[in-house]
Amino acid sequence: MVNPGKGTRQTMTYHISTVYAGGGSFADAVADTVAALADNDFQVISTIDVSQVLRDALEASLKPYVILGACNPGFMLRDIHEEPLSGLMLPYNVVVREVEDGAIQISAINPFAAIHPLDQAGLHHVAQEAQAQLTRVIERLGMASEE
Repeated sequence: MVNPGKGTRQTMTYHISTVYAGGGSFADAVADTVAALADNDFQVISTIDVSQVLRDALEASLKPYVILGACNPGFMLRDIHEEPLSGLMLPYNVVVREVEDGAIQISAINPFAAIHPLDQAGLHHVAQEAQAQLTRVIERLGMASEE
């Protein structure tokens, strides 16, 4: 799991993150994230433009910040069969946000962090698979300019 700005790999953190290497606009980063998720069997089932919500509700200014609710239907079904209330921990959120100097950070929840409070051994296999797929998504977005 890449920790932006430090260039080191972290173990067991609550997120998997990278700095977007696509070189495009914020909208391009969001579109590329949605595409990378789709290529890894995730559907975006919700999109929250946090900066717009805060602007509308509080007249607050926030750099571009979008939360994508990503769902892999197969993982969701397996989770819910194992623990019916695991839906409280779903979907897996992916954040696209502008950081210092206009860079764009893309972060996904570490599925192990999401299921940790449930302490259900049966959910660990799903979390392991989901973590591998989300890691591929994040790594792809960090390498986009090298393709």
